[in-house]
Parts: sequence; C-alpha cells; structure tokens
Amino acid sequence: MTSVANYAIAIAAALLAAAAASLAYVLYIHTTAPKPAPTTVPPTTPAATPTATTPPPTTTSAATTEATRILHVALYISTPNVTRCAGIGPQYIYYFNITVDRKRLEDPVSVYVFKAVSANATYDLTTAALLPLNRYYFMPYNQAELNRTGVVNVYLELVSSVPLQINAVEYLGRRYPIEKVVYVACIKRIEIKGAFNRTALTRGFLNLIPTDVPYVVNITVPPGLYRIAAPPDVEVTPATLQGGGNATLVIKFVNKPLVYDTLILGARQER
Repeated sequence: MTSVANYAIAIAAALLAAAAASLAYVLYIHTTAPKPAPTTVPPTTPAATPTATTPPPTTTSAATTEATRILHVALYISTPNVTRCAGIGPQYIYYFNITVDRKRLEDPVSVYVFKAVSANATYDLTTAALLPLNRYYFMPYNQAELNRTGVVNVYLELVSSVPLQINAVEYLGRRYPIEKVVYVACIKRIEIKGAFNRTALTRGFLNLIPTDVPYVVNITVPPGLYRIAAPPDVEVTPATLQGGGNATLVIKFVNKPLVYDTLILGARQER
C-alpha cells in the first residue's frame, strides 16, 4: 500500500514538474523572442509643384533712328548798294542755303522751323523769293522738293533795313553755325576795251552774281597776242590771250559787295 502511495506521489510530482517546465519554457520564449520592429511610416513629402521658369528679360535694343540735322549752312549777303543796283530796293537781303539730312518725314523742314541767330537775338525767316529772281545762281524755296527724306536744300531769306551779324541757324532746338559767308555782287555788263572791243551782258534778270562763283565770258579775239587787265578786286584768267578765234575768260571776284554798272577789262596787244 505504501508503495502504491509513493508511486502516485511520484507521478503527481512528475506531472507538476512537467507543467512547471512547460510554463518556464513558454515564459522563456515570450521574453527572449525578438520583438518585431515597429513599422515606421515615412513622412509624406508633398510633391513639389514645378515652379514656372520665368525667362530672363530679353534685352531688346530698339534701333536708334538718327535725328534729322543740318549738314551745312551757306549765307549770301546782298548789301543795300547791291540791291539798289539790282532794282530791288536799298535793303539788306540775307539768303540762306541750308542743307538738311532729313531722316524721317515727320521731322519738319518748312520755313517755320528755322530761325536766324545773332549774338543777342533770333529772327524769323521767310521763303526765298527776292534773290531767286535771278535763278542762275539763287534757287527759290520749293515745298514740293521737301516732301521726301534724304539730303534736301532749304532756301530762305531775311530782309533787314540794318546790318545784322548772323552767326548761326536754329533748327529743332539746336543751333548750327554759319559755315560759309558770301557777298553778292551786281554787275550789269562787261566790256573789253583797248586793242579790241567786246561787250558781254551778265546773266539773269537782276545782274546778281555770288562772289564765290567764277563768271565765264566767251568772246571772239582778233589775231594777235593780247594781255587782259582787270580792276582791283577782280581777277581774270587767262591773263594772256592768243587771238584769231574764240576765247573764254574766267572772271573771279573778291568776296566783297561789288557794284559795276559796267565792268571794264583792258586789252593790250603784245608785240
């Protein structure tokens, strides 16, 4: 009986030991098994919205249009003794030949935009009409010629009872100096006297000649060799003529307001 009891106690102890071992094993597995790593949700990065690329400013250099300007101003002066000789009154006539480089049609070149300038005053100009009565040398104002671009010539006048010291022309707010000053001469006719005699009338209605232009006279010369003499302020070439046919004389004047009812040239025969 005692052995059966001991046997039962031994079985119970074995079962208890097995249960304790199973519990220990479970606890061991639970405590030693690696814990799963926490799932890390990566932060949501908002999608980058593509930025509109602004192109660099385009540098556009506008074509620079050159301004209309005066290229040259020539002033011709007819003094009272000259205008009286020409029959247009005892007054000063200032004749302007203005060369303009006109770049655009909208840039005006009419008479109203030009002024004559002296040391202490400006003067309105008028269209050239008096000296151009002799059109061999002086052109009139012509509006039709000014309706274009390019190089144009504007012919203007200023009439005064007193002398004026004109030194510039004002155009579109800018002043341009007078580059050329020429006096006008009045010569009604030319005579050659001496060894032979010839007469030549000057050209034009008013007998006006700008002193910067050589005056040409064609004559017939009798046989022989002749020397031609001129008064002061006048130069004649050639000074010696071989006669027996036609000859051409070129007459030049000093830049003065000369007046000759008759310009006499002497002819002397050379031996």
